[in-house]
Amino acid sequence: MTPFPPPNIPLDIKPARYSISVWQSLRPFLRFHGYRLITLRDTAQAVAESLNRPLLEKWVGPAQDDDDLHWPFPAGAIFQGFRLSDSKDVVLKIIDTSKGDEVRILSHLKECDPTTSQGLHKKVVPIPEIIKVTPTLSIAVTESWGIFYSYYDDPAETWEGFADFGCQVLEGLAFLHAHRIAHLDISGGNILPSPSRDLYPQTVYSFIDFGQSFMFAPSERCFVKGDVATHKAPEMSKVKEYDAFKADVWQMGHFLSLAAEVCLFVDMLVSCLEFTFVGEQFRSGGFAGISCENEASDSSGTSNRRESLDGTQVEGATERKTVNAMTGFTPPTPLQ
Repeated sequence: MTPFPPPNIPLDIKPARYSISVWQSLRPFLRFHGYRLITLRDTAQAVAESLNRPLLEKWVGPAQDDDDLHWPFPAGAIFQGFRLSDSKDVVLKIIDTSKGDEVRILSHLKECDPTTSQGLHKKVVPIPEIIKVTPTLSIAVTESWGIFYSYYDDPAETWEGFADFGCQVLEGLAFLHAHRIAHLDISGGNILPSPSRDLYPQTVYSFIDFGQSFMFAPSERCFVKGDVATHKAPEMSKVKEYDAFKADVWQMGHFLSLAAEVCLFVDMLVSCLEFTFVGEQFRSGGFAGISCENEASDSSGTSNRRESLDGTQVEGATERKTVNAMTGFTPPTPLQ
């Protein structure tokens, strides 16, 4: 197969600022690789047909090239599309490979075994392909996550559903840590339910968006700098190094405490939720005492107590426990 010439894209453009014109230049390139973007016309056509009304021309105007108007996700560098071979829905994301570990992480997760030797299961949106565009740009193709942009779009509504959700996301985090990957932006927007949201226990929760993530070699120190995150752990800093895995677990706990608050059964949940990893911190600090297993402590050995984002005292990073120890529990039976 003759290589298709890459599109003419300015190398200094920021991925988050990609416009429709940039995706326009990618059209032939994507089709060569077997993908097509879903357009505004496609979406309007589907809605118009479902309503049995002649709304298409009114909404998007006279017919043009059907790839003129692309239908984006909220983030400018992420678009919906489908695979030409089987019409399977996909999500396409442009990634600047000159910065960060995202492509390296996605490539590793794409090829790694779905289960670790400890029995931990991979909880990552499937990645069919990563397409190299230029020396500094790639397109990550992932399976579509459907209509949900966030866990909060369709939160668990039963005790069993929330318990299953908590088990899955902790196992997913432990899987990432077992592969020496720190996510560093754990939030409702980056943990999504499967597109075909069935009743418990079929729902699968998966991690997405590794734009702030790091992957470490087996002998590499896991200390990093950076504080770009939806939920910032107390120690996160642009100037001072911190343990990436321990920041991950603080974020997970904070997110789960927020997720519990949107549950309709929150009063019952708080009264009976006796997960060993939650303790008294569930709604106030969120897993301040948990972190990744077998990671180095702060060289100073000090307690390093800090205030959390809401001003409450939390344990220092050097005092945190392991996340792997928190994945083998059995959820308690709800109080009657």
